[in-house]
Amino acid sequence: MKRIVCLLLCAMTGLAAGCREAEEPAGQAALDELTVRLSDGTEFPLTEMKDFFYTYDNINYNAVYQRYRFYTEDGKLMFYHETREVKGNYGPAEEKDIKKKGTISLSAKRCAEFAAYLQEGTAKEREELVEDGDSGPWMYLYLINGDPKGLEFRFSSYEKELAFKDFCAKLAAKGK
Repeated sequence: MKRIVCLLLCAMTGLAAGCREAEEPAGQAALDELTVRLSDGTEFPLTEMKDFFYTYDNINYNAVYQRYRFYTEDGKLMFYHETREVKGNYGPAEEKDIKKKGTISLSAKRCAEFAAYLQEGTAKEREELVEDGDSGPWMYLYLINGDPKGLEFRFSSYEKELAFKDFCAKLAAKGK
């Protein structure tokens, strides 16, 4: 009987089968231990990261806008996601088109996973290319004492970028 009640409660709260407990958010100490090393040798502790944005925006027919944001708040690493869709029409997708969004605080394990994706990536001065016109993704890294315009980020490989997108999609499923 207890198992049935647990399964029903899990289904009602949207948790995965098995009634596992929510992950404990990582605190400042866990973030202090994580360091990101970029391909040019630059290193920074995760506590120095203010924001990391991953944005994809396709304004063609069935327009879609996807944003993943990692940021620090009160000594914790947070994850925010937002999906906008314009079905059966062209974009741009606006705030009124938001279909899914949410925020979660990341556990120490998830913080370490996030830092691992950034390892050996490149971060360079941001360039504004008005003739570009592509859908992205656009990735920007903002450090606490860094350039206020942010740095343009690229993962060390396309495979790592795809794995990062999968990681974000799984986090987004938790942060509804």
